[in-house]
Amino acid sequence: MEIVTGKAGVPHVSSADDGRRIAGEVGTGSYVLQTGGKLAPSLVDANTVRIATGDMIVQGRHIGVTAPEDVKVASGSQGKKRMDYICVHYTRDVSGSSPTLVETVEWKVLQGTPGSSATAPSVPKGSILDGDADVTVPICSVTFDGLTTGQPKLLIPELTPLADLGDSVSRMKIASGRANIYGCDVTLDVSYIPAIHSLVFETKGSGYMATGTQTGHLAKVLTLPSNYLPANELNVCICANMQLKFGVSLIVQTNGDMAFNVTSSEPMRGFGWPSAMGFIPL
Repeated sequence: MEIVTGKAGVPHVSSADDGRRIAGEVGTGSYVLQTGGKLAPSLVDANTVRIATGDMIVQGRHIGVTAPEDVKVASGSQGKKRMDYICVHYTRDVSGSSPTLVETVEWKVLQGTPGSSATAPSVPKGSILDGDADVTVPICSVTFDGLTTGQPKLLIPELTPLADLGDSVSRMKIASGRANIYGCDVTLDVSYIPAIHSLVFETKGSGYMATGTQTGHLAKVLTLPSNYLPANELNVCICANMQLKFGVSLIVQTNGDMAFNVTSSEPMRGFGWPSAMGFIPL
């Protein structure tokens, strides 16, 4: 056991320590960060791919590109198709009896085999996190159709910043309504959660219902904004009591109208409004 972020009296924090921590926080794969030009690849000419500025996490290692960098690729072949990978090539010096353990990265092109289809080249096995000293990680691809070079494409995803991730799961209130249903003052609040593209509804009421039996009574409460309409009509059960023969459901129509459907085969005198919360998929 070792305390990594504590004082040990001697230098003891290694790049492997930081690499494991970063991988544990963001993932063990490879990702583009939302900085600079986000490493966007572009074609300069038939033999040159330019990588924009930015940062990436490659198996726990933070790699920065502070100025655009050009990578050379071989020309295509007449009548043949090909796919190349532009990769990060990571090495750690483990040679000799006293290796320096210095780590370096550089661009490396894995060239595919020309043929009738553009087949991805094979990638040597290896993992920085597993301690391998020679690791090749594809970052973008380039396809060739005869002598024509296609636009390069990033192969690794962009990493969502924590601030954006927090916003995506936060609830954003979009509608609120109020109605009097058989003597109960009922409120309905509706919020939107971007991450799951769904609505959350909350209903509560005060007072007690006082009426006779109902086979089905719709009480419209609100209409959703036009950009939050469900694809299909929904009927969400709020409360069902078989012994009291009483039920409340929330009807959500495709035009955005939201209404409560109250049913009872017994007088509802003294019934309180059921508080509830639920999700509505869009």
